[in-house]
Amino acid sequence: MVIGAESAGKSQSWLELLRSAYLARKSGSLIFEGSGDEIYLRRGEVFVDRDGPLAEGLHAAVKKAADNPRPASDPIVRMSVAELTQKILERCHGEPLVRWRQDGPGGVELLGPLPTVCMLLQGIAGGMDEPSLIRLLGGESTKLQNRETTPALEQLPALEPEMTRALVLLERPSTLADLLRSGGDRTGLLRGLAQLWVVGLVDGGQVADPTKKSLVSAKIVGRFLERIGESLDFQETELDLAEHRKKIADLLSKVGDLDHYELLGLEVDAKESAVPEAYERLAREVHPKHATRLGLVGKEDALRLLFEKATDAYLSLSDPVRRSSYNTMMGLHQKVEVDPERRDEEKKIMAKRNFIQGSSCLADMEYSMAVELLKEAARMDPRPEYYAALGQAQSKNPRWRRHAVDSYRQALEGAPEDAGLYLALGKLLEDEERVDEARKNYQKALDLMPDNAAASEGLGRLGVSGSAPSAGGLRGILRRSKG
Repeated sequence: MVIGAESAGKSQSWLELLRSAYLARKSGSLIFEGSGDEIYLRRGEVFVDRDGPLAEGLHAAVKKAADNPRPASDPIVRMSVAELTQKILERCHGEPLVRWRQDGPGGVELLGPLPTVCMLLQGIAGGMDEPSLIRLLGGESTKLQNRETTPALEQLPALEPEMTRALVLLERPSTLADLLRSGGDRTGLLRGLAQLWVVGLVDGGQVADPTKKSLVSAKIVGRFLERIGESLDFQETELDLAEHRKKIADLLSKVGDLDHYELLGLEVDAKESAVPEAYERLAREVHPKHATRLGLVGKEDALRLLFEKATDAYLSLSDPVRRSSYNTMMGLHQKVEVDPERRDEEKKIMAKRNFIQGSSCLADMEYSMAVELLKEAARMDPRPEYYAALGQAQSKNPRWRRHAVDSYRQALEGAPEDAGLYLALGKLLEDEERVDEARKNYQKALDLMPDNAAASEGLGRLGVSGSAPSAGGLRGILRRSKG
């Protein structure tokens, strides 16, 4: 789901930016400067414009990817993504630079997902020379080490021999220079290390993440400020003044170097229940309401900065899925266990939120955003009403109508006795001049609801008598047996 709009940022190396977005499971898009091509990311996985030039020949690969729990291991998927990557690189006419854009595709119907891990590996395999590989890894003085967690672990095909050799050499952290002195095929080792690095199995020098966007908006900060402020009205902080001043001074001096755990005073393996307690304690101490007490009148922005950082840390660590992503991105090796039942429940809650927001966008005639939100709702929780709303949104744009037909049919798989769905699908098919299919759906609506005037009128427009069949005969027996 796209949660905001952000103009395209500064140019970056395409592999570094794609890797960063993939490991952090970002949603947005990459715009290739040399060609103007744009690929879209949804939680780190690649999509393309269904009707654009990059989509040519990819439909079979997308179907294969959808049917395979490890799509990157499928030869057809890997070959198709390799061809897509090569096509993009050739169209750039030089070293590819990209810009990150946070906003949505703006009415583009997307085709995907395709495994990003295949595109990343193809980017390394595409003929990079030794200096380019060394530069990508951060230089010969960079210290490399194995990484225990990465999204790629669930997607990677078998490791190439070059990658396996590199992993063996990295049983303990080593500088790139030391590794290159180990002998053997130098270029092969560099390529193996780069392939491990690009999918997150090896950590090196820190690469800035230009896609990083705080979870904290001004509106969210305002709500937390109000809530914590009310709690301070009820009960003041327990810190004495000297201790309070010292803590604020310490935090301000090193806040940029603290990760979320350090800021909240937690261990990486802290229980989930400890996160809100740690946040509540810190937020009460750094609230801008203390400016007068601390002698910081006119410098409230310093306290607000600490409050925003604390709130961002809380929102990142209090959600198990976001916490796992944050740990992966930061190279923190403590695995956060997520109870499957809780994960499913959270997905359903998120799906419902997307459905409500998408339905609101549909009512406001914001059809592109409605389609995006409703797609996410149906993906996370494939309920008939979510697919039906998606079909309604897609039907508003002539370019999307064939996808609307698919969405209505998905809805009917879960609600085969819903006359309204058959009626909506019949009208859509009629608009698309698919007369025979439209007749069948109008008739089905009438079978289920004999008094449905709209279904009768639809059949009439298509040259068929709009009366429902009698309740006698085999059809009547079947209907009565269902009752």
